[in-house]
Amino acid sequence: MISLRPLPPLRDLEQLVDPGGAQGNSGSTLFALLFVHITNLKQIQIAFGREAGDEVLRHVIEQTRGSLRVADILFGDANDELIALLHATDTSTAENIASRIRVKIGEPVALATGAMLRIHATITAVCAPDDGVSLQDLFSAAILKGAPDPCQHAPRVH
Repeated sequence: MISLRPLPPLRDLEQLVDPGGAQGNSGSTLFALLFVHITNLKQIQIAFGREAGDEVLRHVIEQTRGSLRVADILFGDANDELIALLHATDTSTAENIASRIRVKIGEPVALATGAMLRIHATITAVCAPDDGVSLQDLFSAAILKGAPDPCQHAPRVH
């Protein structure tokens, strides 16, 4: 898998979101998390090889970053799960940003081999404080809304 070094690791998300963190959420701050999961990455890697999977992941990262606002942060680790922290964001704005990302990710991608692929991704939005205040609450809300379990790759939350 390609290095996602340019992305802050998911463990850094806890410090920004959970109460008591360096910039912790007081419980009244509006923010959202977008869980971006590439649903067909494993199939692409099997069919076209690991390099194609790396190209797809780069594409998804670029398109997601390009759809975020300046203050938003995209987190990721070496897997097919990315989480965007959207600062000062209500539910409507989070859904609008998620829609923009879906459109951009869904555009056909030309691989270095010349093959054209369509990427399938799910994007789940959760908003604080409506869906929870702690990172664990927000992860649970995302799972209830259909996101894959982000805790399998994310930091251990208390």
